[in-house]
Amino acid sequence: MNKKIENLIVSNLFLNRQSHSWNKLKNKHNLTFLEMGEFHALASKVKSTSTINIILFLQEMTNNKGSLKINNIKNLSKLIEVVCSKTEKEVVVSFSSWKSVSSINYAQDKSQEIINVSSFIKLLRKIQKKSKNLYLLNLDTFFAEKGFEKCFSNRDYYLFSSKVSSLGLEILINKINEIYLKSILPQSKVLVLDCDNTLWGGVLGEDGFNNIKIGQDGIGKVYKAFQNEILNLSKKGMLLTVSSKNNYEDVVEVFEKHKMMTIKKKDIISFKVNWQEKYKNIIEISKELNLGLTSFIFWDDNKLEREKMKKFLPEVNTIDVHDDISNWPEQLKNNIHTSKFNTTKEDLKKNKQYKMAGKFVQNKKDIRSEDEEINFLKSIKLNPKILKIENSLISRASQMSQKTNQFNFRTIRYSETNLKRIIKDKNFECRLVNLKDLYGDHGIIAMFILRKLNKDYCFIDTMLMSCRVLGRFLDVWIFNECRKLAKKKNYKFIISEFIKTEKNKTFEKSLELNGFKQIDQKYLEKIKVSYKSKNKLFATEVNKYQIKQNKIFDI
Repeated sequence: MNKKIENLIVSNLFLNRQSHSWNKLKNKHNLTFLEMGEFHALASKVKSTSTINIILFLQEMTNNKGSLKINNIKNLSKLIEVVCSKTEKEVVVSFSSWKSVSSINYAQDKSQEIINVSSFIKLLRKIQKKSKNLYLLNLDTFFAEKGFEKCFSNRDYYLFSSKVSSLGLEILINKINEIYLKSILPQSKVLVLDCDNTLWGGVLGEDGFNNIKIGQDGIGKVYKAFQNEILNLSKKGMLLTVSSKNNYEDVVEVFEKHKMMTIKKKDIISFKVNWQEKYKNIIEISKELNLGLTSFIFWDDNKLEREKMKKFLPEVNTIDVHDDISNWPEQLKNNIHTSKFNTTKEDLKKNKQYKMAGKFVQNKKDIRSEDEEINFLKSIKLNPKILKIENSLISRASQMSQKTNQFNFRTIRYSETNLKRIIKDKNFECRLVNLKDLYGDHGIIAMFILRKLNKDYCFIDTMLMSCRVLGRFLDVWIFNECRKLAKKKNYKFIISEFIKTEKNKTFEKSLELNGFKQIDQKYLEKIKVSYKSKNKLFATEVNKYQIKQNKIFDI
């Protein structure tokens, strides 16, 4: 059973702790409510593994002129910065500034102006640049959707001392929970799209090229807006693919020649237009891109197709699309699987890089022997390069540790705060790997971290590689770099641990391929290493390394 995460909650208003809405957080979190307004106690209670919720109702923190008190703002921002530095987990600051006011009172009374929170938000955004574990929620955005008067309750205030209604509390908790869910969800990388009545209105085979609805007045505008939103996701790194039961030539003509199409064929990384089942198409795309099915989102107007996908490929995120297509652009934009906290430079290169991956898979599929494979890999001129993890690369390094699931020996997740601390520790050696070959520049695709155990032994704390470059025996080169680095530091042996998951289980063989042999706990005791593990352990001598695949890199 997984140990629950400690979640500290503090607010300057009373929140109903008995509400069933809190159950959404209780599944994963051990909730600890601090007394109302006890912000000063938070810094002393926070641990490195604590998640934090600071819930602020700024209308309660104003002076008699209706402005936020400067001291309150400064003290709160300092506290939030301290808390962010003390925990490796999420710090969520939620705030509302709404207050009830009549039109008569507002008309000429400046003190009735809505509270100006911009200075407070600016301070928090500055902290956020340094503390990537800080998340901000402006509750008024979400309260407004349901109506402020429904989210606050004078009756509840007098009966239960809670100005926040049961609906307001439910909205607050739902939005906080979405932050936590997004931080642990597998990263969605591929959007699989139907065509008829999804990318355009009508059925191409029946209505014909000139009569499909896209970009014209009325409903055609919705499909145009939907395509625009899809293209926005593509620009942020989402890979676009098509799976449509249709005639290939007819669909290609629409993508290439229809003037109202925002999305062009060049934007589609994999084009599966045929008459086979769509779940089979997705399996093929998954193999082409070396991506697990949990990375896929399926969007189709046809409920039957969605139900088939749920049945045959439950790992795929099948979206239950809104019955009213006018809601699709917002539904796509705001879906938890398509939304992102931030976009890195590497994300922006994804489309091109996965197209390269697809070409590699196609060129390699006819190879029949090990010698042919080695000769092919030598011919594509693999050019990996070691990079030290510097401040400018920490975001990418953290992202890789959070999202890489297949070739990842221990699946340890590192925040940017974690990595900054490790980089400064002399007992750790942290490296990234960039790869170029004849297909192009694949960017930063691997990371390894060595940790000192004693003067003779080091430990592979992290070994991971992007699925985009699997099939190149790049692990051979990376392990050789590990050995070179270990030798430079005068280590004689390297210890590795393999923590098996459903995603990485096929890659244990990489350790045997690279000269590691399984050891047990007694071996560690013999060499006076106190590390204890219930997982498989391996060891290798730094100087012994002769395997056939070395030829690929001329090691």
